[in-house]
Amino acid sequence: MGQDKLDNVRVSAGTASVLGLSRIASFDEPTCAYVMIGERCAHDCAFCAQARSSAAPGDKLSRVTWPEFSAHDLAQSLSAAAGEGRVQRACAQIVGSPGAFERSIAALDLLRGAVGMRVPVSVSFSATARIEHVEALMDAGAERVALPIDACNEQLYRDIKGGHDMPRALGLIGECARRFPGRVSTHLIVGLGETQEEVVSLAASMYQQGVTVGLFAFTPLPGTRLAKRQPPDLNSYRRIQLCCHLLKRASLGQAAEGPPDFRFSSGRLTGISLPRPVHDMAALWGDAFRTSGCPGCNRPYYNERPGQIPYNYPRPLTPAELADAVAMALDGVRLEATGPGPGPGPGSLGLAHSEPAGSDEGGSAR
Repeated sequence: MGQDKLDNVRVSAGTASVLGLSRIASFDEPTCAYVMIGERCAHDCAFCAQARSSAAPGDKLSRVTWPEFSAHDLAQSLSAAAGEGRVQRACAQIVGSPGAFERSIAALDLLRGAVGMRVPVSVSFSATARIEHVEALMDAGAERVALPIDACNEQLYRDIKGGHDMPRALGLIGECARRFPGRVSTHLIVGLGETQEEVVSLAASMYQQGVTVGLFAFTPLPGTRLAKRQPPDLNSYRRIQLCCHLLKRASLGQAAEGPPDFRFSSGRLTGISLPRPVHDMAALWGDAFRTSGCPGCNRPYYNERPGQIPYNYPRPLTPAELADAVAMALDGVRLEATGPGPGPGPGSLGLAHSEPAGSDEGGSAR
């Protein structure tokens, strides 16, 4: 395969079904067409099936299988799906193997050529890239570029991301957010060993800079260095989802209840304060537990098998599902309205207040 042309492309199994390239039984279908470009990354992220040291099959990313199709067949099927409104976005997941940048440009040419201006096209690249790479991706037709942070503190970032420098990655994301406002995303993975406070604080920083946050649950994969690690506790994940949702609403100016303020004890969320009372929690929090990230991306079954309670719902929740999710999120958390006053200071997105407390036993993001 030349650097300026893609002959074959891996497509997520759900995407292949939506495009009519294959058929699988599925309760929820992806609203985004996902393609994976490259194989066997030069990096060695401990959670990733495509990592350098991974023994996972080459057609895996997270727990999803990615069958291969000709670029021609993909383009034809994707064009038809975009025209019929079966997809809301197309996204290229770039594996960081040699030639990744050139292949990402080729992928944008392929996807943009297939969908035209009918749906946006995004690229998930590397936060170890240079800003010139990101600029070139934008110029080549990317509506937005995702630069995943994944690990939520510096020690975890070094240990899990193969020794890479977190401040450098955060600097790249910040610079890109300033140069390309509203067009930069990042990914945060819950369950790698961080606390709830660390995830929420990092998410708050991202939202303050105008960066879209996609929240993921750690998924243990056979063949990876973290294969034996347990996934995050669902109650803990629900708390983080709720905090991130409130932060997002505040950053977009959608929060009639005012900007949130969070209280933590030993890294665990213990309280949420809102400047004004909440009269309809279902209306306020209805989307809190759905897939977050780029608009039009719902990632069904990325973190769990069909039939399991989703970490990220790929569709609107039923009333019963929403009630259960809110109950999990608020388990052990005090929710209060502080009155009609202005609440936290101007521009505040509720950066964490920590309190010393006794030991809090449990796993990551506790």
